[in-house]
Order: sequence, then C-alpha cells, then structure tokens
Amino acid sequence: MNAFVILAIALIFGGAVGYFIRQIIAQQRKSSIEARLRKMMEDAKAGAKEILIEAKEKAAKVSDETKQEEKERLAQLRRLEERLLERESAVDRRVQDFERRDRELSERIEKVKAIKAEIEEVRIQVGKELEK
Repeated sequence: MNAFVILAIALIFGGAVGYFIRQIIAQQRKSSIEARLRKMMEDAKAGAKEILIEAKEKAAKVSDETKQEEKERLAQLRRLEERLLERESAVDRRVQDFERRDRELSERIEKVKAIKAEIEEVRIQVGKELEK
C-alpha cells in the first residue's frame, strides 16, 4: 500500500506539474501571438501612413500639374485674344480705308459731273455764238 500511496502522490504531483507547465506554455504562446498581432498592427498602421503620404504627394503633384496647365491655357487664350484684336483692328482699318476711298471716288465723280456739265454749258454757248 505504501507503493500505491507513493504512486498516487506521484501521479497527483505529476499531474499538477504538467498542468502548471501547460499553463506556462499557453501563457507564452498567448504572449507570442499578442506580440505578433501588435507587430502586424504596427506594420499595417505604418503601411497605411505611407500610402496616405504617397496619395497626398500624388494629389499635390496632380494639383500642381493642373494649375500649370490652367496657366498655360490662360496664356494661350490671351495670345489668341490679342491676335483676334489685332486682326479686328486691321479689318477696321481696312474698312475705314475703303470708306475713305469710296468717299474720295464719290467726290471725284461729282467733280467730273460738274466739269462735264460745265463743259456742256460752254459747248452750248460756243455753239450759240457760232450760230450768230
């Protein structure tokens, strides 16, 4: 019976030691898993932060490019507007020149008509004087 009691005590003691060892191993695994999860979270946060920074940089670049394109287009529009105004001024000058020439021609025509009428009067007078 002594051997049986010693065996029973040894089994109880072994079971208790096994239980505590298992608890220690489980605790270590738990700590290890928690550490890995923390590391994964930190890595994920760092990755997200990096992606956010890259996105902000890209957005700033796109914004700068858009502003530059807008400046270029405005400059191009100003150049086109200047060219249009120059052409408009040239057309206005031509129209004024044509109108001036038209007035001058009309005046010359009136002078020619007046001279023609005067010549006709003189011819009639000369014809009358020659008849006398």
